[in-house]
Amino acid sequence: GGVGKTTLAYVMFENFRHQFQNHCFLRNVKEEHQKHGSDLEKQFFQRLSKEENIYLEGLGSIKDRLYHKKLLIVLDDVD
Repeated sequence: GGVGKTTLAYVMFENFRHQFQNHCFLRNVKEEHQKHGSDLEKQFFQRLSKEENIYLEGLGSIKDRLYHKKLLIVLDDVD
């Protein structure tokens, strides 16, 4: 840690996100997953699909909606 990897990743994300139909930058994934578990997964899919009310049981329909889109996904702090 400590060399600015997150900052660099975020700057790159900001520079390139306009080239994608949907984009998502999630920080502290490891810590957030330990604290919130599936809520992090829900947050991820909400950001990608740009929908507030999303049900993970409908993961197949989410996949269908995102399948043909150009996505930029950055997950920070993942083991």
